[in-house]
Amino acid sequence: MLDKTLLEDNQEDFSPHKVTAQERALVTKVIEAVEKRAKSLEAKGLTKHNFVFGVSNSLFVAWSFGALPEHFWILYLLEVTILFPVRWWHQINAKPLKEHLFWLDFCWVANISAVAMLVVLILRHDVSDELRRWCFAACWGISTGPLLMAAGLLGNALLFHDFDNTASVLIHLFPSLLMFQMGWHHDRVHAAWPQIFKINYFRQLDPWNDIYRNAAIAYSVWWLLYTIWLLSCGMRAPASGYDTIFHFNMRSVSGKFISKWQGRTKEELAQRVSSNDFTRGDACIYMLVHAGM
Repeated sequence: MLDKTLLEDNQEDFSPHKVTAQERALVTKVIEAVEKRAKSLEAKGLTKHNFVFGVSNSLFVAWSFGALPEHFWILYLLEVTILFPVRWWHQINAKPLKEHLFWLDFCWVANISAVAMLVVLILRHDVSDELRRWCFAACWGISTGPLLMAAGLLGNALLFHDFDNTASVLIHLFPSLLMFQMGWHHDRVHAAWPQIFKINYFRQLDPWNDIYRNAAIAYSVWWLLYTIWLLSCGMRAPASGYDTIFHFNMRSVSGKFISKWQGRTKEELAQRVSSNDFTRGDACIYMLVHAGM
């Protein structure tokens, strides 16, 4: 807290200038604004402990990436175990609209699928080499393609105190780091975990017939299912108190782009944004742009 007594007249102050009532009111207003901002940042997690944890976590990830490539997948699972529940808790308690339907977006589904695949490989060592190769190629294409590109397009920021932003960086950036280790250090990964990972086919993968095709198939399955859900159920989600990634993006740059393309005025867009009243035509254009990117 800032000491407001500093604004009081001090008889021992030899300064020739006296603080006027107007100046005192202005400074008081500034102090209140600073305190309000400080409380807002603290509510978002800006505390000494969170900041130290965030910095330490980032340094540990960087060190592990260079020093422990064969064990980097364990760190990914550890990060997921910590950050996913925190992000979920924040989303189900978000206001005015709950945000846990965001987990239906491709980036979240891709990471959840990756975690599921890792768990299956840990528990079952009899997964066929053909299935392993197909999944690895798809994961490589998705991680180094749409997920990595989204980290830049969405302006992901590594704010050490903000668990939500850190979770966003995790789902967009971390998979590409993990796949880099799995691919270019596959010999060390296999030597450390011979029963779990068998990636002796990495250098034989064809960029188009394996990586691009498998990633495109996986994305297309999600795209079709999500589009059906969005058009049939998701459009009404805000009326029931739930936000979707479509509505969230339509209230930002995506909405401006699509509305401009459709010839809407700024006033009409503002009205639709305030009421989350977007059309299925907007949803179709949004999903086509999503696929094109």
